[in-house]
Parts: sequence; C-alpha cells; structure tokens
Amino acid sequence: FMALLPDVSLIRGAIDINPARDGTLILGTACRTYAPAALAGRGNLAVIVTNPIYLTEIEAELSSIQAEAVLVPLTEWRSDQLPRA
Repeated sequence: FMALLPDVSLIRGAIDINPARDGTLILGTACRTYAPAALAGRGNLAVIVTNPIYLTEIEAELSSIQAEAVLVPLTEWRSDQLPRA
C-alpha cells in the first residue's frame, strides 16, 4: 500500500496491534509503526483501514482510548480525505 502512494509523507505512521512491530519501520519507508495506544486522546485523525473486516473493532478501540478519527477503508481512500494540520 505505501509503495502505491504518490507522496509517502502523507502517512504519518502505521498502527499495528502486534506489540513486536511497535517502533519498527515499514520496509522501504521512513514510516514508523506504533501501538494503538499512541493515538490515545488525539483528534483530527484519519485512519486508513487496510482490511474493512476490522472497521468495527478499530472503531471500538479508538473510542476506548478517546481518539477521534475518521475511518477510511483502503478501497475508498483518497488523499483529500486526510485532515489538515
């Protein structure tokens, strides 16, 4: 997915529930992987969900850590959906 982006800097990080991936880089990029807790209390987020089967689970996790985000399935993602800083 990252290799298909016209501008990799549009993505500020990746979230993965696998604790072994926390703090690692996505292969071939400078994009760091974080645990979901890294989003705690944050807002103005766009979360691109690579597998829409997990949309409900991700929404519940974000709610439990008080993170405000727009969830966008990868199949529907466009760069103009990203929040502006």
